[in-house]
Amino acid sequence: METPVQDRPEKKSGLENPISAVQLMEWALEAASPMEAEALRKQAEQT
Repeated sequence: METPVQDRPEKKSGLENPISAVQLMEWALEAASPMEAEALRKQAEQT
């Protein structure tokens, strides 16, 4: 029997592990707009 999605630990880990949430956001930006993600990455490096 499969575990319900809401009971899976990885569904809760977003708040417990902010780094993974940031990484997911970066991946989403890359998938949506690679050039925009690259610009944001360069901007972050300069800060």
